[in-house]
Amino acid sequence: MRGETSAHETRADGWSATWQLHHGRLRITLVRRVSENEPLLSSPLATAPDLTVLRERHPELSRLWDEVRADFWRPTRTAAASPAARIQQVTLRSRRAGYRMVRQPQPPRLWTLLDADDGMPLHTARTLDQLEQWLDE
Repeated sequence: MRGETSAHETRADGWSATWQLHHGRLRITLVRRVSENEPLLSSPLATAPDLTVLRERHPELSRLWDEVRADFWRPTRTAAASPAARIQQVTLRSRRAGYRMVRQPQPPRLWTLLDADDGMPLHTARTLDQLEQWLDE
């Protein structure tokens, strides 16, 4: 489960939902087609509908709602996860956010987030925890 401090984006079937935990409720502040600028929903956090309400209003987006729920409950840091699983998890998270994650081959073997479109470096970190912290901001 995620903290209440930052917004997250989930994508499915060409749709994007921006969501955040607010006073214990998963609030969705923006829903739009990825290919369009005009949102289906745009709302301030304090008055944004929760996931249950949007499931009822827009059942045609059930796959998006399922992905939002899965992202919410997906642990971002699990002590029991193998290093390879953790790398894969952060790589997928980076990709969803529009970045490409690489590790430098030579010491100090830093992790770097690149812009997925042009390959320009955006952020470098020594650890996956630092990289995830930057993604949370």
